[in-house]
Amino acid sequence: MANPFPIRSPLNKENTNKDYSYTSPLRSDGSDYPCKGYHKDPFKPIAQYKAGGEYSIEIVGGASHGGGSCQISLSYDAGQTFKAIKSFIGSCPLTKRYKFTIPSNAPSGNALLAWTWFNRLGNREMYMNCAHITISGLSGSSAGNSKMALSGQATALQGLPNIFLANINQPSQCKTDQSKDVVFPFPGHAVEYGSGTKGAAEKGYVCSGKFEAPEPAPPSLPPTQPPALPSSKTTSTPSSTSTATCVCPPAVVSSTQDPPKLPLSTSTATGKGTKVCRRPTASKPSAPPLYPTSLSAEPSNSTSCIPGDIKCESDSSFLLCSGPVLGYIKIEPMAGKFRCLNDSIQVTKSAASSTSTLPYD
Repeated sequence: MANPFPIRSPLNKENTNKDYSYTSPLRSDGSDYPCKGYHKDPFKPIAQYKAGGEYSIEIVGGASHGGGSCQISLSYDAGQTFKAIKSFIGSCPLTKRYKFTIPSNAPSGNALLAWTWFNRLGNREMYMNCAHITISGLSGSSAGNSKMALSGQATALQGLPNIFLANINQPSQCKTDQSKDVVFPFPGHAVEYGSGTKGAAEKGYVCSGKFEAPEPAPPSLPPTQPPALPSSKTTSTPSSTSTATCVCPPAVVSSTQDPPKLPLSTSTATGKGTKVCRRPTASKPSAPPLYPTSLSAEPSNSTSCIPGDIKCESDSSFLLCSGPVLGYIKIEPMAGKFRCLNDSIQVTKSAASSTSTLPYD
């Protein structure tokens, strides 16, 4: 990576401690992960980004090893965790510039921007460069306030996948395949596909350990105040057959109880005309997370299925269809009051009551 300058890059004239082998891959034993071991260097921001802004990285070097797959990720905790914000599946880095967008809800703070690459040809390796950056994002925190930035990361980046790790002796114990592009198991929402990689039947890696699925995004809260009513009224004299229509304010909805039931008609007029109150449909609060944060690295089978299909194995485990590449993935255990019954995810209201089906089957 040439832009932004990675930590200890010899291309950066301001660096006093330069690594002239920074284009080398990470060690196979994982001892220099992450960032070739430079993630704890004194923080010297090389670039400043804004949440929601589009930027690009530039790659230098002539040995592209037939391309491969890359990811761009962020870390707010000095390299303990990296969340992928863009995945490039295949044909990376055959070009020298790759665009990405900082999440619009990214918190303000110091961060590491990482570029990782799994080469298609040659030795089974993992390349990683990291740059010190600052992000101007959510209000209420500053670039120097690491505690607030970490708190913001816990929610703003929740739902984004961890970066894929392979060939460096990590808990997932993943190894990439020779002459194949890695099809990331959790690429995230921002994905670019190289030639012939979209919908590829081969995933390009094998894993003997476990890797983490993305944490469910925090549920969105319903509004706590109804919208303001119009300040003026329009009155009319009803005829013997006319019907007047008014708009009623929506009932306040909380995340813990159902909205109150109100009568459809709230007023009447003289004669045969009737004012009918049509109440807008209130949106339901988001359901709590359904899935655990870890799953088996290998799918239970490769049966073709429709993404999102569920098959119960027991009341505490089920198979989830992730698509044509991985097929059904076994997910267990289920937390809290969630149960799998009749091939659908259900939640137990209380120990003595029946279960109710969530609208996710």
